Amino acid sequence: MSENKINVGIVGIKPGESWAGVAHVPALQSLGDRYRIAGVVNSSKQSSEAAAEALGVNQGFASVEDLVHSPEIDLVTVTITVPQHLEVVKAALNAGKHVYCEAPLGNGLAEVEQMAALAKVDADRK
Repeated sequence: MSENKINVGIVGIKPGESWAGVAHVPALQSLGDRYRIAGVVNSSKQSSEAAAEALGVNQGFASVEDLVHSPEIDLVTVTITVPQHLEVVKAALNAGKHVYCEAPLGNGLAEVEQMAALAKVDADRK
């Protein structure tokens, strides 16, 4: 992670339409120079590239795996539907990324406990 900037990757965004587009992006932009949206990923490479272009972001990734393994990403923001949260959070934590996930965090207590356990393992590694 850069000392001056936290590079954010957003999973699931339609600029100006989705919750991420109307809430997360303006919130990140309001934080000044501390955060930078460095990449986005959607369900297709074409959609990712369109979102990146609309946001003025350099990178529209082809897959979640590509985004979470990018050295350009420090923090992964998960803004997709709840049934997909666990898979994306696991991928991001296993890649050593920090994670911000929309509520509800998971599909029930068991999923949330699994995410918490993974986050603890990740924190213990750092």
